[in-house]
Amino acid sequence: MFAWIKLPKFVYMSELNAQARYKDYLFWCKFVGVGHIFQLLLVILVFVFSISPLYAKRPVDITDVSIDSVLYRQALDLEPLIRSNPNLALEKYLDILEQSRQTHQKRVEAIANTNIAVILRHQGLYTQSLEHYFSAIDYLHHTKDSLNTGWFYVDVGNIYFQQQLYGQARNNYLKSLELYEKTGVIYAQATALNNLGLIAKEEGDSDLALKLFQKALRLREKGDDRFLIVHSYQYIGDLFFELGKIREAMEYYNKILDIGVVQGDFNKVGATHQSLGDIQLRMGNISKAMDHFQQAEQNFIIETRPEFLTKFYLRMAEIYQEGDNSDSLLSYLNKAHQIAIHHNLIELQQETLIKLIDYCMVNEKYLDAINYYQLLNAIMQEFYHDEFNTSLQGIETQLTLSEYKKNMMEKNARLEKTILIRNAALAFGAVFLLFLIYMLINFRGRRKTASLLHHQKEAIFQQELRMEQLNRHEAQIQLESKQRALITQATMLQHKNDQLIAMQQELEYQVSLVSDPKDRSLFKTVLSLMNGALNDKDYWKEFEAHFVEVFPGFLAKLSRQFPVLTSSDLKICAYQKMNLNTKDIALLTGLSVRSVESRRYRLRQKLNLSPELNLVSFLHSLD
Repeated sequence: MFAWIKLPKFVYMSELNAQARYKDYLFWCKFVGVGHIFQLLLVILVFVFSISPLYAKRPVDITDVSIDSVLYRQALDLEPLIRSNPNLALEKYLDILEQSRQTHQKRVEAIANTNIAVILRHQGLYTQSLEHYFSAIDYLHHTKDSLNTGWFYVDVGNIYFQQQLYGQARNNYLKSLELYEKTGVIYAQATALNNLGLIAKEEGDSDLALKLFQKALRLREKGDDRFLIVHSYQYIGDLFFELGKIREAMEYYNKILDIGVVQGDFNKVGATHQSLGDIQLRMGNISKAMDHFQQAEQNFIIETRPEFLTKFYLRMAEIYQEGDNSDSLLSYLNKAHQIAIHHNLIELQQETLIKLIDYCMVNEKYLDAINYYQLLNAIMQEFYHDEFNTSLQGIETQLTLSEYKKNMMEKNARLEKTILIRNAALAFGAVFLLFLIYMLINFRGRRKTASLLHHQKEAIFQQELRMEQLNRHEAQIQLESKQRALITQATMLQHKNDQLIAMQQELEYQVSLVSDPKDRSLFKTVLSLMNGALNDKDYWKEFEAHFVEVFPGFLAKLSRQFPVLTSSDLKICAYQKMNLNTKDIALLTGLSVRSVESRRYRLRQKLNLSPELNLVSFLHSLD
């Protein structure tokens, strides 16, 4: 209906900028929101799965370890049971080990591991023994107790040494030596050096063994422990004796004798006399040799060393066998046999019986040989029975350990399953929480986006409304301007007609005053032209053209709907459309006010208008 006014360029560019800013906002909302969501998810998942070790394995903190006095006392009270009933002791210590692990009693756990390792070592289960030794050593490392840790390394090294794994044994002895050097304990350093010397001796490196033994001796000579010094003398003397250096060996053996009898397991007097006896015997000094042998026998008897005494008698039997002295040979074999039987030394009984059988066979004492065979058979059966029991005991021990490990594995599996379920629940909760956070962020983002979009739409609508109002206002101004121009044109046309009518009337009056008909005929042409101008319809066509330009399609629509309307009716309708009152129409048409009202009345009848309907409103409704 209204003419469209083109938007200014700056208005169009501001709309484009708003849309661009909106798109940028959406992009950054998605980017930042999704980025934060994934970062938060990663942090929570890392946190959830990183706390699992805190539940799976509590770190050792010695300063925070409280001692359960009851459990600690049980661990100490069971130590005598290790010798008397090792299997029962093993079961008890395994129970204590499990309880200490559950209650985080690290000190009690170390004691249990140590005693379990000792039991397994005595039963020949060296691999399992090492496993528990290492567990105890881990605790000692945390306590920073270098001395006790060193002794544990020595025990582990001894196990490797017994298995002839000299490389592993050397590594453990070196670790112990390093720890002992930190503590400054001399006798402990000497023990580690002697053990390293024994490895060198077994590997055939006599020079290195001698250097290590002598270095250990120098350390022990700084103290006042005579039995340790005797021990070092024995190592060095035996090494020289094996190397055939008789003089040097005798020097160290004599040093042992100078110190004399020392109480304890390190009494080497009897063994030294026996070694000196062998040396004198090799040198051909039979009397001196026998003197040393007698002193060795007396020392073994006094010290109640049945194993050493039995081996001594067997050695004396060998000497007399070489000297072809059958009576003395038989006498020492019988002594060795009696002591072995009395102290239940099975292996020495076997060795003694074999030598007695050989003696009887050489001397053709077959009945005695048969008796000794029978004794040997009984001993062998007993030996095999003991071996079977020992093997069975080892199997039972292994089964006990296997059952314990199985139970621990099942408990660990249940614990890991519990931890896995907990972690899964935490992860699910974290993901669900993140989902809620994401939904909240997404909801807020959508709400903010919707709000921004609403504001932008509202701004665009208000802008369009202002533009529409501006266009409408401008169209109204243009309409009013055209209406004024149209009214002015109609007024000018009517004024021209009025002037022509006045001129026609004046001319007719003047013509009437002319008496000569010839002269009067001269004015007929002028009067005819004036009359033709007044009756000319072109001015209406010109007015109609301007009216259609202001109100396009109005007259055509009115004529189609009401074909009974004449041109005069259309003129009245046009004037009414222009909001002219009756007086103005009368002036434009040259009619009287009454005539105009009469025409309006007839026009209402032709339009079939009810009395309450206003003619002007009806004409405006036709747009």
